Amino acid sequence: MRRISNVLKISMFALTAFAFQSCKKTNGIDNNAVITKPYTLYVVDSLGTIYNTNDGNNYKQIIFPADGIPPRAFATYFNSILMIKSSANAFLSSNEGAQFSSTFSKVSPMAFHQSLIIDVPSFNRVYIASTDAKGIAYSQDSTGEAWIADNDNGLGSAASITSFAQLEDGTLVAFDDASRSIFTKPNVGAAWTKKASGGLPPAGNGQMFITNYGNTIVAADATGAEGVYYSTNNGDSWLAYAGLPTGVPVRTAHSPFNKVLLIGLEGQGVYRLPLGSDTFVPANIGLDANTAARSIVSKSDYFKNDRLKEYVYAACNTGLYRSEDNGSNWTKIKSGNFVLVY
Repeated sequence: MRRISNVLKISMFALTAFAFQSCKKTNGIDNNAVITKPYTLYVVDSLGTIYNTNDGNNYKQIIFPADGIPPRAFATYFNSILMIKSSANAFLSSNEGAQFSSTFSKVSPMAFHQSLIIDVPSFNRVYIASTDAKGIAYSQDSTGEAWIADNDNGLGSAASITSFAQLEDGTLVAFDDASRSIFTKPNVGAAWTKKASGGLPPAGNGQMFITNYGNTIVAADATGAEGVYYSTNNGDSWLAYAGLPTGVPVRTAHSPFNKVLLIGLEGQGVYRLPLGSDTFVPANIGLDANTAARSIVSKSDYFKNDRLKEYVYAACNTGLYRSEDNGSNWTKIKSGNFVLVY
């Protein structure tokens, strides 16, 4: 019995030593701390200054100086940065923000939300809400320099697209606020399909934009008057979420890692949809009073030992905040008046 016990002790020691060594590189660096795939976060303040950071704490450069006009939307496409100001122009930088030039001059003036432009890696395209006849233009040249009007007959004769979303299953969704119509495209080679959209408030009331929560399409009224709706059948029918204060403008909607749905409100911070619920609850622990949550985005760090750490960032009038528990609690990491994160 004593011999067996000693053998077990030696085996356990060997396994412990192996496990300890396996989490170290040969040069002694702890793999728990080695990030193999860092994220890039772009932060925009109310004066139009665009900052760049890889960890949320150290802002290495200002990639666009203040010009008094914050962008209404921001996107990356391969190695290019796309920025949309208050005009109908989309601006492109191919040198990490050192210089921007106009690349597309038909951005829809009715498209007001971050989701008016969307990078779709699975399609190798970036889409934008435009004033072209059917409301959509896209670039597929990997630079964002050349744009094509989408003339797919599935969009109808005069669609006025104002926002996009991509579902977890890869389906691209486009929304026409003027008619409250939803169009879906399951893959890059498929035609657009118009959905029934029954249950949404009638067109002309409020200003709605879309996002997604997994494979659920979410439509939010920016004015706050019509509330927030959801569809689990690709836009054919809709139901309303509960729990949000009536009449408070909705500034943003985002689903971090498709695990939870967050709504940013003007002056009332963030509301969170608990898993399996259709009723929002406040999620303002750590946020200053009277915070306007204007933009929310999620980022991840990948470590050498395959560990994954997830963050959620919120650009607010009271500062830039970060959550490490999918929006339940927040910590201010940068003071200022911010309008957008990407």
